[in-house]
Amino acid sequence: MLADTDLISSTLAVGVLVVVPLGLSLVSLNARQATVFSWLCLLQPFAAFGALLALTLEPRGATGLFALPWFILTLGAGVVGLLGLLERPRERELGHSLGLLLLPVGGAWLCISRAGLDPLGNGVLIVLLTAVHFHFAAFGALVVMGCSSARLVRLIRQGSAPQAIEQVGRYGAFAIVLGSLLVAAGISGVPLAGVAGAALLTLALWIHASLHLLFVVKHQRGWLVKLLLCISSASVLASMPLACLWALGQWTGSSYIDFTSMLRLHGMANAHGFVLAGLVGFWLDAKSQVTEHAAPPQAEAEPEAEAAPDLLGSGSP
Repeated sequence: MLADTDLISSTLAVGVLVVVPLGLSLVSLNARQATVFSWLCLLQPFAAFGALLALTLEPRGATGLFALPWFILTLGAGVVGLLGLLERPRERELGHSLGLLLLPVGGAWLCISRAGLDPLGNGVLIVLLTAVHFHFAAFGALVVMGCSSARLVRLIRQGSAPQAIEQVGRYGAFAIVLGSLLVAAGISGVPLAGVAGAALLTLALWIHASLHLLFVVKHQRGWLVKLLLCISSASVLASMPLACLWALGQWTGSSYIDFTSMLRLHGMANAHGFVLAGLVGFWLDAKSQVTEHAAPPQAEAEPEAEAAPDLLGSGSP
């Protein structure tokens, strides 16, 4: 039990220090969202340090105070997500806004866990797992799916993907939200809800991974980005059947897979394979696109460029 707790805590630390910052850097923002987001950027290092400190200390009432700034940060992210839903133009990704809306749930359960509380009476380990679930399976998965959906829409407009899959990202985002909530209910002691949630999540993620491999990765540039996105999709294709087996076993009282195997195979594959590899892949791709747009003009265009204003404000000649 102690070893499992340490593994869950270290995974949650990766979520706080890496997954959430990467996910926040990839979401598309409007003007009102950007105002709130600028304050989140100032708070994030201090909130992450407090959460990391709370994860290293014994869970008790005072320890929960160190995680409180992280909860405030996630609440701010939820406000950003709500603003995105209220003013969402068609070109902005629904998955990003929904992921931001679910992040405060993970922040709240992190605070509850570090305060040593067990409000549902299912054990402190389940409280910690719920925090991990909403950082990775809810927020992280929705950001990855949102980025993939944006690429699919772009490919459809270019004629490189069929028009019929244009709404898949929208329906998939709603399925992830509902599935995540049902799985959380299953973790909290409602086994049948867990079965329904696991089945819904599996279906949504399998469709996402299949379309991702068929279209997005196929037209992706850069071998490292392609590798990371392939790892992301392959991880979820391999790991989600284990979630269905676990949920079914909890409902029927049978043991198809033990807790440690479920944690180390399904949990780690989804957290580090699907979510982390996917976020890093999309972040590297976004960074390369910014570099390309900021590249100096070709030699033959230099005479005209000298007289043109510096629209990017880069200060380069």
